[in-house]
Amino acid sequence: MKKLFISLLTFITTAIFSFSSANNQISFPLPGTSIANSKLQYDTIVPAFTVAMIKVGQRCEDLNVIDTQVIQQPTGLQYKKGKPVNGQWTEEWTINACNKKVYVPIDFILNSKGATFVIDPKNAKLRKRKSK
Repeated sequence: MKKLFISLLTFITTAIFSFSSANNQISFPLPGTSIANSKLQYDTIVPAFTVAMIKVGQRCEDLNVIDTQVIQQPTGLQYKKGKPVNGQWTEEWTINACNKKVYVPIDFILNSKGATFVIDPKNAKLRKRKSK
């Protein structure tokens, strides 16, 4: 258990470092059809990158989001002044990590306290990227 915790901490630290150094290359909103706003995407990207690196099993410095899509339409959405304030939906972000595609499902939840997300690393899928 201790080794798993240390490994996870190392991946998270690496993801934060990688994101910090690549931050100038990432623009928000992310590509694709995400309905999360730019701030929520920004808050979600480091954990999503961490899951991608865990899935490929190595540190990557070439992390980037290449696509986002809604895979479960919003339910329970409520609006106030034209902005959603309650509801939930699921998106799948396609992340390039170490020249491999990692598909990371993310559950987004809006409520009266704000927005949050849940990423279960077990649900992420890895596929090798085809060479051009």
